[in-house]
Amino acid sequence: MTTAFDPARVPHLNGPFAPVTAEVDVADLEVVGELPEALDGLYLRNGPNPRFTPVGSYLYPLDGDGMVHGVWLSGGRARYRNRFVRTEAMRAEERAGRALWGGLESLILPDAAQVGEELAGTFKPLPDINVVRHAGRLLALAESDCPYRLTPGLGTLGRETFGDRLPAGITAHPKTDPVTGELAAFCYALEPPYLTWSLIGPDGAVRRGPTPVEGVDAPRMIHDMALTERYLVLVLAPAFFTLDEALHGGSFLHWRPERGTRLALIPRDGGPVRWAEDEAFWLWHTVNAYERPGDGHVVLDYVQWPELSLGAARERHAAPGAAHGLTRAVIDPVAGTVRRTRLDDARVELPRIDDRALARPHDRLAVAAGGRGTCCPGSTTPCASTSWAARSGPR
Repeated sequence: MTTAFDPARVPHLNGPFAPVTAEVDVADLEVVGELPEALDGLYLRNGPNPRFTPVGSYLYPLDGDGMVHGVWLSGGRARYRNRFVRTEAMRAEERAGRALWGGLESLILPDAAQVGEELAGTFKPLPDINVVRHAGRLLALAESDCPYRLTPGLGTLGRETFGDRLPAGITAHPKTDPVTGELAAFCYALEPPYLTWSLIGPDGAVRRGPTPVEGVDAPRMIHDMALTERYLVLVLAPAFFTLDEALHGGSFLHWRPERGTRLALIPRDGGPVRWAEDEAFWLWHTVNAYERPGDGHVVLDYVQWPELSLGAARERHAAPGAAHGLTRAVIDPVAGTVRRTRLDDARVELPRIDDRALARPHDRLAVAAGGRGTCCPGSTTPCASTSWAARSGPR
């Protein structure tokens, strides 16, 4: 028996996760203590925030409209503004006064009578994962779709296709090389080619791509990536899309651990992809990657999970080799082997380093951390920030 969808029973639509529907401007935020005069800039965050009560299903963290929050800091003062990322689909829903698209698990798609011929039967854009600035463009990013370009005041300008060179879009977590200024990105798709990669110059022009990744024979979900001086680093966990099953009432995403996890080193100069095979594990977010001096091995730091889990949190029973925690993988590009070492078993997520160290050795990182059951995308408990020092030397 199928239980009807009830938003009131979805943890990520209630309590501290309840959607924010008001767009506000606060010209002068209260400052507790003192903001240094030298602190001058803009802090931005993006996240899933349904404009209307969802219908059919709601799958955190992928479902939900994008809302970008900004805090402007200057002269010891701070101001705030938040705005929805107004896609064509959201504008149609605003005209209707209700949600017209269902969540990813329900695949409810409006017809022409509801949204017009152009939007009828299309999937809803969800630029709700990340927000970055590149080549003077402020971009709200989706999981693997076109970004939406924003004004300096967070208004929505429309889709960004990079001069029609990348019409299918890019990942939600591209990486910028702090030395060259290049933005590296990938995009996965439900049809061949299942995986492509691209390089976008510091001027915003596409320098390479979209280039198919050879050796990918099925659609997989890939959330994040890493970058070194010579490679894009992608981790292809066994999370497979099955659209045909979803259209007939089944799941649209399957975890198949018997297929294992594959690690791809994609040369930025366009050379052949170097593959390494390993037992199944999942990662949401990488810390950083770099090439080890001397032997040329690639070091990848990331937060490891034993499997992909979406929606409500649940207990996992996995082999020790796929345990959760900060993990270091050392990849031999020549032998095609990988050796993983767990650096810390604390439950953490959302790791970041100083962006000026990306693609080069790092010595510390910041993570979101909390008690048992927190900090994963399926958690219902907010996380707290902390820091963790890590040597990038040989291991």
